[in-house]
Amino acid sequence: MRPRASRLLAPAAGALVLASTALAGTPTHAAFVARANAICAAETAQAIKLQAPTSRATTVTYLAKTIAIIQGARTKTLALAAPRADQALLRAQLKAVANELALFRQAKSAAASNDPGSYQADVSQAKTFHDAAVGFAKKLGLKSCEA
Repeated sequence: MRPRASRLLAPAAGALVLASTALAGTPTHAAFVARANAICAAETAQAIKLQAPTSRATTVTYLAKTIAIIQGARTKTLALAAPRADQALLRAQLKAVANELALFRQAKSAAASNDPGSYQADVSQAKTFHDAAVGFAKKLGLKSCEA
């Protein structure tokens, strides 16, 4: 019942990084990518430290922590500015990550109510959005966000 945290979280961080458009000015694409990759790498490191769930209760806790890691990256990325040229990919990636997060929340509820069928379906759908987010990360050159 365990999604691979490092694979699911890295693109989410990339999407959130891309979403930020700070008022302080627009960086070059290279500068933006460097900052985004650093955030993705830190988020992946957090995800790798999560203990694999061994029961329904630990699955709920695992998903809560996974969701918190993704949301934490959002806070960090809101301070970053994204180049205008990346905005279309940014919007697409953000939509994929939003859908992925919504499905993680549903999966957490399904695990809490001991509904393995719904849990599996939600995690499977989340992976579809995760894969889309990875595709956008690749197009943007976010190597740390492609996991």
